[in-house]
Order: sequence, then structure tokens, then C-alpha cells
Amino acid sequence: MSCLQAEKLASSFLPKMSHDTLLRLNQATPTHVSIPSVVGLNDSSFRKGHDYGKLICDLITHQPLAILSDRTGKTVTQWLKQHSQIQMVSRDGSITYREAIEKANPKIQQVSDRWHLMKMEINRTYTSQLSRRDACNPFSEKNINSLVVPFINIWISKHNVE
Repeated sequence: MSCLQAEKLASSFLPKMSHDTLLRLNQATPTHVSIPSVVGLNDSSFRKGHDYGKLICDLITHQPLAILSDRTGKTVTQWLKQHSQIQMVSRDGSITYREAIEKANPKIQQVSDRWHLMKMEINRTYTSQLSRRDACNPFSEKNINSLVVPFINIWISKHNVE
């Protein structure tokens, strides 16, 4: 709902108040964000290619909970220690975050997020397909090097080329 719509709605039961006043009152009202037991960690860029931080989201409601100022393990550990009710964290494959989560609370279950899991599986499949293709292809770079380099060395030795 926009502040203009809120002004129209509030005019029926509140004294005359502008939409700017309603917006100011709304922003001044403290909100309590309950921290869920399942969260996701992901890198976030404040400025493309320059300033990075850590975005923490509720995986049930998909709402952001916090934006950490940097991507260090120490910052993640501090945040997790302040929120002891967290039971599961979805994250990328970073060793830094794995260690930070274990340091904060070793009982937190860690899972890989879907995007990184799929990326890892696609890379694994792609590289295994390339290695199979290269094993059967006599003109692959790997096979060419294993055949050509010895041939060149033999040719050089027979023709006394230096």
C-alpha cells in the first residue's frame, strides 16, 4: 500500500493527517523482526564489482533479515552468535562460511543452496563429458600433445635441427 492510499484509508478514522506524516510515523515505529530457524547466506554487491557484503534471508518467507557490511567469516560468526535460535543455514560452497558457522554454533545444520549445487553438478558433468570425448578423439589437445611432442623431438634429433 502506498502512503497516498494509506492517507485515504486513515482519513475515515484518524484526524486529518498528510501522507508524509503517515510515512514519517511508520518509519519511526520500531519493528520487531523475528529471526527464523532457517536462513540463507549469499554474497551481495552494493556497487557492481566494488563493495561486497553478505545478505541473510529467511528461507521460509524469502524476506531479507540482515545485510552484513563485509564477507568475512568473523562478521558471519558474530551475527550467528547473536541469533542462537538458527538451526539450518543454506550457503554456497565457501570454506570461510562453513568454518564461521561451525565456530558460531556447531549444531547448525549446513546445506548447499540450489544454485551452487546445480552449478557444481553441471561443472562435474561437463568436465567428465569432456574427458570422455578427449579419450576417444585422436585430435583432442591432450592427445595431440602426447603424440606431436615426441614426434617433433624425434624429427629434430634425426635431422640435426637446433
